[in-house]
Amino acid sequence: MLASKKVDRGGRVIAFEPSPREREKLARHLAWNSCGNVRVEETALGETEGRADFFVVASKETGLQQPASTQTKHPTRTLQVQVKRLDDYLRTSQIERVDFIKLDVEGAELSVLKGAGEILECRPRPILLCEVQDLRTKAWGYPALEIIKFLASRVMAWFMLLEDGSLRR
Repeated sequence: MLASKKVDRGGRVIAFEPSPREREKLARHLAWNSCGNVRVEETALGETEGRADFFVVASKETGLQQPASTQTKHPTRTLQVQVKRLDDYLRTSQIERVDFIKLDVEGAELSVLKGAGEILECRPRPILLCEVQDLRTKAWGYPALEIIKFLASRVMAWFMLLEDGSLRR
């Protein structure tokens, strides 16, 4: 919703939300806040296109985990979802420019980034806001530092958001 309010007059926001429960909540909030420039896609993003099992937490805790539901004490239910590469989605949708990417995918950040190699190489490159936590990436079998290394190998600088709102390289 914040992105919807901040984009330029002709700008748009695309949200990828494979969970029907979270998608329904998002749609309600977008309607309540008159966010008509947001398109919600019923798909997950990843390194390869296909279908995947996701685990929806069956509690007030939100989010999806994949490949296993080991990050929660709550019961989960399995959901079969479509997975697309961000580069393929952008090409098919004829979107040539992306200014900002907020990436919070419960540990699948590296997979999403690997499916976004073209957009990460284009100029101007998008600004990324990305969750980087070992707690999230552990179930995926890699340390969160791999996210930083992946982007650093593409000559992208990392900044940490400090409590006062300032950035530190």
